Amino acid sequence: MELDGWQDHGTRRAFQRDREKANSLAERGVTLLRFTHHDTVDRPAAVAGQISRMLERAASS
Repeated sequence: MELDGWQDHGTRRAFQRDREKANSLAERGVTLLRFTHHDTVDRPAAVAGQISRMLERAASS
C-alpha cells in the first residue's frame, strides 16, 4: 500500500519513478494499492474495504 501526495509526485521524474516502481512490483507478483489523502480522510471505509479484500485474497492463495 502506498499513500500518495502531490508534494512528492508533482514532477515528471517522480511520476516516472512511481511507474517504474509499480511495474517492478507487478513483475514480482505484488499488487500495489495506492491511496490519496482524499481517500484516507473522506473515504476511509472504502479504503479499509479494499485493503481487507486484498488481504483475504492473499491469505487464500
